[in-house]
Amino acid sequence: MKIAVRYQSQTGHNKQLAEAIAEIAGVQAEPVTQPLDEPVDVLFVGGGVYMMSVAPSLKRFLDNLDPSQVKNIAIFSSAGHVRTAINAISKIVKEKSINVFDETFFISVGISNPDSEQITQVKQFAENILKKLP
Repeated sequence: MKIAVRYQSQTGHNKQLAEAIAEIAGVQAEPVTQPLDEPVDVLFVGGGVYMMSVAPSLKRFLDNLDPSQVKNIAIFSSAGHVRTAINAISKIVKEKSINVFDETFFISVGISNPDSEQITQVKQFAENILKKLP
């Protein structure tokens, strides 16, 4: 099973979430500036919205995804408008006909870093997603 974790992070919050997911998945978390180098069974992808739009670097990454290379996507986000971020990311991916897991992970952390409880929760999210794979 091939797994990848990509994130866009302006404040470092999504990076922290991505690193916790990557720890559970046994892979490295990489920024969205790092393209996928091989097909994956699941791509964990996270980022935020700014001015009600997906961050430009994240949008470029999502726009460039090859549906033949990505079977499933699991979305996470820490943003002021987290539901907007999840919905915006999901819309871009679904338009490419890539399966998006119904289960998502999001937190609104404001100016503080994710706390230990939130890190535990994102790890549980990763475990739940991985259990859904064959």
